[in-house]
Amino acid sequence: MKKTALFITIAILLALVALSYLGTPRQIHSPNSSQWRPVSVNVATITSSVIPAASRFFALHGDTHNSDELSIAAAAEVELDWTSEPDMFIAEGPTEDNNGNLYFSAIGPKEDLMLVSLDPKTGTRRWAIPSIGKYKAAGGGAPLVLNDPDIPGKQIIYAGAYDRAIAVQQDGHIIWDTLTGLLEPDLKPGDLDDRHVFGLNYHVQADALIGLTAAGDIYVLDRKTGIPLLDKPYTIEGAPGASNTGGPGPELTARVDSLLAEVFGQLDYDKGRFSSVLQALFGGGYKVSNYFAVDKNSGRIFIAATSPDGSDGKIDGVSGYGSLYAYDLLLTKSGHYELITVARQDFTGGTGASPALNADGTRVYTADNDHNVLAFDRDLNPLWSIELPENIPASISISRENNELYAVSLQNIYKLVDLGDKAELIWTSQLNTFPEIGPYRNFNMSTATIVANGIAVSVGAGLTNGQFTLPFKFGVGLLDRESGELVSYNPAREESVSVTAVSGDGGYYLANSPVRRAVTRTLFGPLVRPLTGGISRYKPSNPVQLASAATCAAQKRLRAAQLLNDPGQKTEFNKHAKILTEQASINQNTGMSSESNCQY
Repeated sequence: MKKTALFITIAILLALVALSYLGTPRQIHSPNSSQWRPVSVNVATITSSVIPAASRFFALHGDTHNSDELSIAAAAEVELDWTSEPDMFIAEGPTEDNNGNLYFSAIGPKEDLMLVSLDPKTGTRRWAIPSIGKYKAAGGGAPLVLNDPDIPGKQIIYAGAYDRAIAVQQDGHIIWDTLTGLLEPDLKPGDLDDRHVFGLNYHVQADALIGLTAAGDIYVLDRKTGIPLLDKPYTIEGAPGASNTGGPGPELTARVDSLLAEVFGQLDYDKGRFSSVLQALFGGGYKVSNYFAVDKNSGRIFIAATSPDGSDGKIDGVSGYGSLYAYDLLLTKSGHYELITVARQDFTGGTGASPALNADGTRVYTADNDHNVLAFDRDLNPLWSIELPENIPASISISRENNELYAVSLQNIYKLVDLGDKAELIWTSQLNTFPEIGPYRNFNMSTATIVANGIAVSVGAGLTNGQFTLPFKFGVGLLDRESGELVSYNPAREESVSVTAVSGDGGYYLANSPVRRAVTRTLFGPLVRPLTGGISRYKPSNPVQLASAATCAAQKRLRAAQLLNDPGQKTEFNKHAKILTEQASINQNTGMSSESNCQY
């Protein structure tokens, strides 16, 4: 603690002296064309009329596989359009339908709501559905947006809380409202509140929705009717997570909790928002602290949670290990379904990374808390692990192209390539947006999103000692997939602990959830802008440039298709090129430009 206090004291002095100078980003001159080229593409073995195209985030990490990949190009130049619902703390989402409408579920909002929809042009509230539980809404994660197979062109929004789930039409009409089978606990002051749901996911083979809670409870609902498909909710066999030392200390934690309560409202029983985040990050009773993946090819479900008691060598009622679980959802003779544990892989320290799958579902990726990225086959047989210089606390972004993976730390983004029996580190990102002096550094702020013309990232600058960061400046931009160089940067209104959500038109929608910046504000007061919540929309500000980027990306996929003999890969590249060509035509009606003129 003495070292931390000394670091903070020195950091404050540096900030007071140099904040004006350090707050000026460097001028970024985008290269005319990236040297990156697609060579191969991983192809799913199944298609579904229910699952939307990968042109916008319809689930927390983009899709059912947690790939964090979109088929469109992202704008290099964006500007803040609007911020809506600023008194809501949103840790997951938003998701977007095919008309651009937005959906999110806030954690413990002052106005007790389960689901909110926003207009994409103005940010005004289209409609909202209230929570009806006896406690404040614990948040239902990112709403899931799926196609309505019975009405072409229409979509349905699904949101799941602890004890309740709903299906809603795009206009706000409720299709069904059902009980999940979980009963709200009788909480009292000091009790662990692990009711949070990390968003619903979709199971193609059973045409079912799956919900997962922080307590490790799983419920399965029929997509059409909302009727529970399990005899009763399933509970993961892991033990409550052991509490590990972490965070800035009790006094500062209490001050940050107070600030967040002032901005976003108090949680039930005066639970602190910041201390609750720390509890999830450092154990303290949760079984699950991330989203999960469902393989659309096989229907297999992959969840990262805690190990059963005793896996760490001690029978003490808690778990010091993490596990990756694989489940199958099988139909029984009674007509109900049951979850069957297919495999489990234990590793020390646990994980904060949602498991992610490649397109054909044959590879599962996660990370442990010992700096390792891990790869498994569908049966959780280990394939390889690679140690990186830093811990990887978030989901791995999985590209369909060139077997590329993108892992993020609190400081950097790392590009890996899966070579089959091993992985290779290709580059470490160059996040040199602002000047760096002493502990004032540039760093990564969120999960990376793979787009057709680069890697969309949330980056920041501030004080860091390598273990925690205090951001002063932050924004969104693009990395060159070939070099890791930052080729565009745009300032953002607020920090997000969700994902770098690229919108269907190539802009960004960020869920405002200041956690690190709440600490910065607590320490530095008026030197730091006031906190804000809600959703911020960053619209493309240079349509011609975006059209050029989409055109260039389309041409690269067409050329890749010409060089391949595999019919499945050729078809996939041609489909991808068509999506990009349509995107280019929306932004510019002057025809196709040559690849040599493409810019980020």
